[in-house]
Amino acid sequence: MSTVLRSAVLPPSAETGLAELWQLVVEQRSAGLSREELRAVAREVSVAARGAAVQPEQLIVAVKQSWTAHPGLGRSELRHDAQWLLTELISLCICEFYRDDATAGAMAPMANELWMPR
Repeated sequence: MSTVLRSAVLPPSAETGLAELWQLVVEQRSAGLSREELRAVAREVSVAARGAAVQPEQLIVAVKQSWTAHPGLGRSELRHDAQWLLTELISLCICEFYRDDATAGAMAPMANELWMPR
């Protein structure tokens, strides 16, 4: 179990979701993480943030701070290798933050793709 560093902005459930994702990165180096799994984390974090009246720019900063603060990501080569995941997570958080549940099905075709940097 990893230590969860609390942000001044994100609700505890969002911080926990991020900490669990970062721990997966540390343990698996992001291998095999599906886009749907990443989207699920982004959805959890974004819905919690929106529910707590967090502004989207605060959400982005909080996600980046969580990434930087995770003790297991201190090795520069690991952080570099997984940078694509942070970038993709932030993009998905923005999509999920503004997502209209009526159009959520439009995203489904990409949901099960394995997302890896090219």
